[in-house]
Amino acid sequence: MNRKDLLREANKAAMTCLESLRAISYVNRDSQFSTVLLEQEKLYSDYAAKIRRIADQEGVELEDEGFLPKMMLWGMTKMKTLGNKSPSKLSEMLTQGIDMGIISIDKINNEMEEGTDRSLADELKNYYNATKEAVRSYL
Repeated sequence: MNRKDLLREANKAAMTCLESLRAISYVNRDSQFSTVLLEQEKLYSDYAAKIRRIADQEGVELEDEGFLPKMMLWGMTKMKTLGNKSPSKLSEMLTQGIDMGIISIDKINNEMEEGTDRSLADELKNYYNATKEAVRSYL
């Protein structure tokens, strides 16, 4: 994996995080948990903006995942929360998604070419861990 691939994957991961947080926020009814979700959304929004700036500077074209994956994510969130919209359930869903993201970042790190700057992948992993920590008390 080279720098262009890393930028594309990091953008995809950041956008997935943002959509997940928005979908969870949509079903959430707890004001205190809403504050936590908004703080996390800001982190990933800033990270996504940083990725877009770097990609523009380096001439890397980033792709939008499109409508279908977003709708599937929103639909899955609504389905999984039909009977339980508690912050505990939402935190559990978010933590499971983050764990999958961490696995993806670890795979990306392992596939990177020697000498490739890994700081963007490491930064995303740090955000994942920060989000897990932020929602842990709600589990």
